[in-house]
Amino acid sequence: VVRGGDEGAVAQVWPLVVDSPAWRDLLDRIGRRDEPFVQRLFERELSRALRLDAGDRGGDEQAEQLDTLRLHLAARGDRAALAALVANAPSRSAPFLRRCRQRVPSVSAEQAAALLTAAFVGDDPEQASELLEWAASSQPAGTTDALWEFWQNPPADNPMVEELCATVARLLLAGTRRDDL
Repeated sequence: VVRGGDEGAVAQVWPLVVDSPAWRDLLDRIGRRDEPFVQRLFERELSRALRLDAGDRGGDEQAEQLDTLRLHLAARGDRAALAALVANAPSRSAPFLRRCRQRVPSVSAEQAAALLTAAFVGDDPEQASELLEWAASSQPAGTTDALWEFWQNPPADNPMVEELCATVARLLLAGTRRDDL
């Protein structure tokens, strides 16, 4: 039903999908579909979930589920969903951020700057790397200067400086500053 059911069939099983332990996979399967009703379904679910108390579904899991819905909506061009997704990015896992970069490859210059800032102040090197990748792949011209500045003057007080420098070097090598390295 999730892969090929019509709107009525999917609507009928929707409560089972969002309450299932396998909700990540089920939302991804539905999210791959391009029928207009999928977007409406995701918008209704996001709206409904935002009205509920966060404690109803366990806090962190609910937040991740909301961001998964936002990811699918952002991939369909929803700017509000993308703004919330970028705002929440510093609290998401590296694999989730990788999916964000793949599904929503374009963010605004301001959003890319926010992703860079979050990467430079975070405490998880894998997550920071994914934040940098998303920002740099989306806005290569707008992020090069910030990456170069970090490369030239890495903060001595950042415990992840080595990991960040490795990612920054790789991103700079792939861009216009290759010859400067």
